[in-house]
Amino acid sequence: MSQPLEETVAKRERIATHLRQQIVSGLYAPCDRLPTRRELERSFAVSTITIQSALDVLQRDGFVDAQGRRGTFVSERPPHLHQYALAFPCRQGDPLLWNRFWQALVNEASSPEFASDLHLYFNIDEDPEPNEARRQLEADASAHRVAGVVFARVPFNLSESPLLKAPGIPRVAIASGAEQGMSCIYPDHSSMIQRGLDALLARGRKRIAVLLADGLMEGQVRHIETVLKRNGVEIPPYWIQRAALHTPASAREIVHLLMQGKPRPDGLLIVDDNIVEGACAGLIAAGVRVPHDVDVVAHHNFPLPSTGAVPIHRIGFDARTILRECMDLIAMQRRGETPAPIKLVPASFEEEMDAAVGAPVRR
Repeated sequence: MSQPLEETVAKRERIATHLRQQIVSGLYAPCDRLPTRRELERSFAVSTITIQSALDVLQRDGFVDAQGRRGTFVSERPPHLHQYALAFPCRQGDPLLWNRFWQALVNEASSPEFASDLHLYFNIDEDPEPNEARRQLEADASAHRVAGVVFARVPFNLSESPLLKAPGIPRVAIASGAEQGMSCIYPDHSSMIQRGLDALLARGRKRIAVLLADGLMEGQVRHIETVLKRNGVEIPPYWIQRAALHTPASAREIVHLLMQGKPRPDGLLIVDDNIVEGACAGLIAAGVRVPHDVDVVAHHNFPLPSTGAVPIHRIGFDARTILRECMDLIAMQRRGETPAPIKLVPASFEEEMDAAVGAPVRR
């Protein structure tokens, strides 16, 4: 008499879970051969069909590689060591939340260096209640189908999720400060501001305007003011302006208006690449010549295509470097090491980027 389907499925899952745990624990290392099917049948007191079904589950998830008569082997790159989750809080392209930095991460995740190692999850943090995307990520993390999770932003709505509470799930957030016990990595915007202003000052610019994206912390604004004053640059307070992040027209109008004053700025630092195109359109509308009348230093997320219709000096952060750093921090956690609470990635100018990126690193 055949077993009920529920009983067969339960046995399959029990065997798959047991073998997966043995692989994750290191009892079977990558490329090790598992016991033969006949040995597994005797060990678990089940049929060949049930053993094959359990091995099929492990093969589907990337833990084992069936090699015919040679046997079944642990994969060379099993998911618990080599598959990383890159989790975004919203839907890709969300008109209110999506930004160029996240797009740069998505683009690089599809590149030859990362495509086999990174799985993308969108909309995992939009609501307090779990949705399909979050449940899938939680299931993958629970089943060790990922080596760790990289959060593209602090996951505000996940405080009760196993993604943050369950032990044994390495986690990294791309955030400006230590969050919810996670290691964090963040582009060092202070270094970008300092180097950007230094570059304008080195070109003899003393009347420097700064264009920020709305939502920037007051502390960052004060930092800009402090750097300028430290370098003997006094500017009217209205030369530090904020533009709406997702409304390019606001950046265009602000810069156009800034360039109508007398004296007008001879240097412009744009601190967010989401507003660069609008700011450049404002320079064109004002009839100023770049770089003759005004030098422009603008933030950029490398290696996205350049934006802006006038010659500008680009400074920013490389998505490839940040992804590598995130994966390295997860690898450290898997080795039982304790990374620093936060690691800052310094800003680089475009001409420095090739040397800074370096060769791909395999883990």
